[in-house]
Amino acid sequence: MDFLGNISVSSMVFMAIAALCAGLIDAIAGGGGLIQLPALLIGLPQSPTVQVLGTNKLSSIFGTSAAALMYGAFRHDWVHLRGATRLAHSHSRDASHSFYYVNCCRPLHMAQTSIGTF
Repeated sequence: MDFLGNISVSSMVFMAIAALCAGLIDAIAGGGGLIQLPALLIGLPQSPTVQVLGTNKLSSIFGTSAAALMYGAFRHDWVHLRGATRLAHSHSRDASHSFYYVNCCRPLHMAQTSIGTF
């Protein structure tokens, strides 16, 4: 498995289980990224934070698209949904872009920063 780099099998299994759990939680109530993003940060410790955030965003786009197709048969107020979709997209893009400039997204560093110890 040269195309995967130095990712161990146990790390891939851990991230796959986390992705399945995140998809289940996201389909029921939303917020699956709160499970998947920490798993990706732990499973891919050598990867840049921006790349991990992009990976998480890509999987959430596919999950949201699949859910939208499943729920698309219901009647919706498309005028309001279009505005909400644009707003969610722009804020998501801006938040992901801001992490390119801020290097404080690793769990250990965030815990140390919140506690106040370096």
